[in-house]
Amino acid sequence: AGCKAKGQILLVSEGKAQMNIVIPNKPTANEQKAATILQHYIKMIAGVQPLIEKETGFRGEAGIYVGETYRGSKYYSKKLAPEALLIATDNNNIYLKGGSGKGIIYAVYTLLDTYFGCKKWSNERPYIAVNPSLSIPKGIEDMQAPAMQFRQVYFPATIEDEFLDWHK
Repeated sequence: AGCKAKGQILLVSEGKAQMNIVIPNKPTANEQKAATILQHYIKMIAGVQPLIEKETGFRGEAGIYVGETYRGSKYYSKKLAPEALLIATDNNNIYLKGGSGKGIIYAVYTLLDTYFGCKKWSNERPYIAVNPSLSIPKGIEDMQAPAMQFRQVYFPATIEDEFLDWHK
């Protein structure tokens, strides 16, 4: 018996957004920033910009839930450490969650790097894996928490904020 694939969730199909980004009704500054970063990179990857919507106004079938949304809390209710992140998918939705620190921003950069093939090797512009159809596997639960609170890295790129956030 072989391994049966669970399938994919389509974010963008042939240049047409299949889902919007959903944020809490009262997003934190980091949740708002994370949603904007995600929107920006999806546009660079797939050439289409999904809308960012507050959860109460969202009427879509499926969404990319960023931060402490009601739907995201129903999916995963445990509190995360400040810099921890969670990337999860069910059959239709994507959930990006983070702790009270920069966790939600780290979740977006981890999604871009691990699941969408984008890379940031230096303080130069990131490598964008251009694709008019963007998808992610169903049934992911990727939880990451830093082993330490603080680390200092001496590398020229570390003077750029995006490089630092990308690499947590």
